[in-house]
Amino acid sequence: MRSHQISTFRLKRKIEKAFIRQQYQFDCGIACLSSLVRFFGGEIRHEELIEISGTNEEGTTIFGLYNSAKILGFDAEGFEAEGVDNLKELSDPAILHVTINSHLNHFIIFYPTSTDSFLISDPSKGVYFCKEEDLELIWKSKALLQLKPGLKFEEIGNSKFLWFNWFYKLVKDDIPLLGASIVLGTAISVLGIVTSIFSQKLIDEILPERQVEKLVVGIVLVSLLLLGRGVLAYVRGLLIVRQSKGFNIRMISGFFGNLLRLPKSFFDTRKTGDLVARMNDTRRIQQAVSYLVSEIVVDSLLVVVAMLGVFAYSSQVGTMVALILPFYFLMAYRFHRPIHTGQQSVMKSYALTESHYIDTLQGIGSIKTLNKEDRFDILNQKVYGFFQEQVYNLGIVGSKFGFFSGLVGVLFSISVMAYSSYFVLNSQLQVGEMVAILGFTGMIIPAVGKLAMANIPLQEARIAFDRMYEFASAEQESVIAKSKLPETIHSISLENVSFRFPGRKPILKELNIHLEKGKLIALLGESGGGKSTLLQILMKFYHPENGKIIVNQNQELGDISFSDWRRSVGYVEQETKIFNGSILENICLDEEANSEEKVNDFCDSLGLREFFSKMPQGYRTIVGEEGLNLSGGQKQIIALARAMYHRPKALLLDEFTGAMDRNNENLILDLLQRLKQNMPILLVTHRIKPALISDYVYILESGIISASGLPSELMTEDNLLSRSCKDVLSLVTS
Repeated sequence: MRSHQISTFRLKRKIEKAFIRQQYQFDCGIACLSSLVRFFGGEIRHEELIEISGTNEEGTTIFGLYNSAKILGFDAEGFEAEGVDNLKELSDPAILHVTINSHLNHFIIFYPTSTDSFLISDPSKGVYFCKEEDLELIWKSKALLQLKPGLKFEEIGNSKFLWFNWFYKLVKDDIPLLGASIVLGTAISVLGIVTSIFSQKLIDEILPERQVEKLVVGIVLVSLLLLGRGVLAYVRGLLIVRQSKGFNIRMISGFFGNLLRLPKSFFDTRKTGDLVARMNDTRRIQQAVSYLVSEIVVDSLLVVVAMLGVFAYSSQVGTMVALILPFYFLMAYRFHRPIHTGQQSVMKSYALTESHYIDTLQGIGSIKTLNKEDRFDILNQKVYGFFQEQVYNLGIVGSKFGFFSGLVGVLFSISVMAYSSYFVLNSQLQVGEMVAILGFTGMIIPAVGKLAMANIPLQEARIAFDRMYEFASAEQESVIAKSKLPETIHSISLENVSFRFPGRKPILKELNIHLEKGKLIALLGESGGGKSTLLQILMKFYHPENGKIIVNQNQELGDISFSDWRRSVGYVEQETKIFNGSILENICLDEEANSEEKVNDFCDSLGLREFFSKMPQGYRTIVGEEGLNLSGGQKQIIALARAMYHRPKALLLDEFTGAMDRNNENLILDLLQRLKQNMPILLVTHRIKPALISDYVYILESGIISASGLPSELMTEDNLLSRSCKDVLSLVTS
């Protein structure tokens, strides 16, 4: 029985070391999967798991976890158990789908043990033993996913080296400055002990012997040394400020530059506030670098030098001091975990708070329309209150740490004072030597205290760095291409293309669509049917699950680089993004923003002169944030002008006439009839008119092409287009 207990205890310790706490309410599933990867000696980035599992703000499915486990090299099997007793038959860990708080879907891990205990790893709570009746209450679905490492399971690789390599690239330019700062800090520390040594000489020699000459010379020398120490401190401060500026610029540039080059799917499940919060974490990392150089290294040197000074005067007092110092670090180790957990909670809640504020401000129009200011005020107060609660909890831990640190410091000072006084009374130390020792220990106590408390800012920086590195190390879109884009795009063909988001049901099933120059092709379908997703596949934002896309009948889209393809394909989204600035800047989006004449001539060639001439300041009209000063239809026309200004070889349009009035819609549809002679055009819509003026129509329903043909042919059959026309006619006649 005892050997079973030891075995279970060791298993629990191993599980606790591998445990990953969920970051948000929706990522419990991938936290479980990540914990199992670590349990079996592997390693996986949290952000990569989000992507391959299809985790979003609604969470993930057990099917998504199954697919992810397969990708990671696990042998995974899904079951529906009859009851809790079935878990006792398992030989490998399993992810259980449970229900908590009466209605919330949640995932936990069950680990089989050598006893009848139910050992649970819950990403929201931790690792604990669970009673059979308690597990029965929450495991209502009886669904489980059993996992064990397969032959393809990858063990721990060089991720720590990659982590270090990324950080080294950030600081390598600062090494000369940091080195100079350390040298100056060392000099400052050495000069700092001058006062203690002079005090000893003053009390034991100069004053008793009334050596006035030495007194004057000593005071002058000490004054010069202390003045020099102040100058060195000033120079060192300038170096640190200069290093901070360069480091912050490199880190933000590197982080944001990497962020811009990540796949669009990366941003589908990320909140803007979280991204902004992680960029703000740069400050914590820089503070830690400065703290490491300006405080930790210097304080360490100061402790060493001061300890040597104490030993030089009394080996007995020095030994006592050396025996007391480890208590500081033992205390720091005791507070390591609660501080680390508290800092993680503060950073996550800060990101959540920032996301809520951004989301609220972006939706201010809807809030005011529905008169919901009070509701959102209360909601954001709750979110911010939760953030402050985490700050408060961390502050309590920090205060406790500070109290015990101060208590040890007081005991330390009293012990040194009493011990050295004993030696003075026994004529083993002179009074001046005791004063010098107290001066040295007066330097040691705050230095060791800061070293012991260095855990707090360093852990905060480590968490911040991990959060930034998690995004910075995410796989970017590949710039390598197998073939070059042709000079002209004559056709684009989708052959049996299917698509699903990871862990979800199929959205598109075996689509066959052909686009060609000279024809305006319409894709007609109801909202939410996958039309926009299809365009994003054509833009290489997502990859088809099956099938292929062929360009000019002989070249696969996958072989063409992302940048070449997107430079050559004009894409107008359903929700047009208008940037704060002028119309001119929104059309150009590059260094040619001042080429008003060039833009004017180009828009004239499209027949848009009259449209832009009606703007208050023409192309120099300021649109406001998010195009505040524009109507929806105006935004769409600007977006089309932007797409065409970059001379595309094909054009993809997503419901882009939906907000236009009749005159502007007619203007744009006439323009498309002219443009189709130069490029393939796909017009995605749920409106009848654009479909009727197209050369060919595909009807998308329930993820499949239910009908296709010329508009005139489709009108004679029973399909979405003909039914929509009949509905309109029936409304008119009634």
